[in-house]
Amino acid sequence: MLLAARGAALAALALAACSDPPAPCLGDCTLPIELAPTGLREGDLVDLADGGTVDIRPPDQGGFVIYVGVRAKNVHARGGSVSGALRGLSGGPTLTIEERPAAFVLRADGWAIPESAFQDQPNLPVCGPVPGPADFDQTAWQAVLAFRDSDGRTASTMVTVQPRCWGWAAVDCQCSCQFDQTGPCVPDDGDASVDAPLAIDAGVDAP
Repeated sequence: MLLAARGAALAALALAACSDPPAPCLGDCTLPIELAPTGLREGDLVDLADGGTVDIRPPDQGGFVIYVGVRAKNVHARGGSVSGALRGLSGGPTLTIEERPAAFVLRADGWAIPESAFQDQPNLPVCGPVPGPADFDQTAWQAVLAFRDSDGRTASTMVTVQPRCWGWAAVDCQCSCQFDQTGPCVPDDGDASVDAPLAIDAGVDAP
């Protein structure tokens, strides 16, 4: 009996040693999750307020996307999944949607931000079979963002964004140009230089 009890105790210790330790909480995980929008602007992760601009860029998988996600409070460091969707300001059908796992790191102000501005934020297509050949460049859209943590807790938020072809020629970036290489989509006099960025403050928007 003594040997059996000792064997059971050793097995329990071995199991505990192999188990992952509880993930630290970024905030207070007994409180509801708080979210605020983030996005990619001029290659940097920034906080977004309504009307903020976000880059249209080519991801690794091809095409053009915008990167829009969330910062959070009261979430586990191991993160969860973030989904993003775009629709017109007047409502209507959802034009594009993506969901992906996301990890977070704690910022000095107490907010947990995406660990990677590219891998931990939804990559929302702005051209292709879905949503189709409609120009997103310089047009305002509503981004709807939702987060689910590893414990099944959820939260959501939304923000109005203005995608822009930052650092890319309009002939490459604008959706209508990708579908129709004629008219205004052809650079004048063969000049294929990239568009100049808009004269805006590239800093972080006020929450």
